[in-house]
Amino acid sequence: MVIEHPKSPVNKGNIICKLIEHGHIALTKQSFTETRHGKKTKKEKTEKQYHQILKDKFNIF
Repeated sequence: MVIEHPKSPVNKGNIICKLIEHGHIALTKQSFTETRHGKKTKKEKTEKQYHQILKDKFNIF
């Protein structure tokens, strides 16, 4: 069940996720997160970078 609330830190936009070897990746309009072997790295992204990652990592054009 997804519940929306204006003060909630979640459900504020789309999150694209994909399983990868030894982990997963996730992309929002603001950041790209990669988790491999339990180690997480998160980087802020511009809108231009967001669209490039959609294409390169998720094959979404």
